[in-house]
Amino acid sequence: MDFYETVRKRRSYRVYKSDIPEDEKVNRILEAARLAPTWANYQGMHYIVVKEPEIVEKLWEAIGQKIENIYQSEIKKNPKKKKRSKSNP
Repeated sequence: MDFYETVRKRRSYRVYKSDIPEDEKVNRILEAARLAPTWANYQGMHYIVVKEPEIVEKLWEAIGQKIENIYQSEIKKNPKKKKRSKSNP
């Protein structure tokens, strides 16, 4: 598969399985991320793998609340911004 075909067939998935991936798959993903180019070869990334469903749920809740706080702050600064609806986040 050439580059153009790869880009053309790329898709975003927003429905995730609750299955925990095998360590081998996680390690391959982390290795690919480690090999990815960085600005000025900075390589300052750190990755944390969380497998416990309870902790993942708490992280999702915390991140969601933080994003909502940022969004509400932006709305207060610029009230003309279109407000999000439940169907159009």
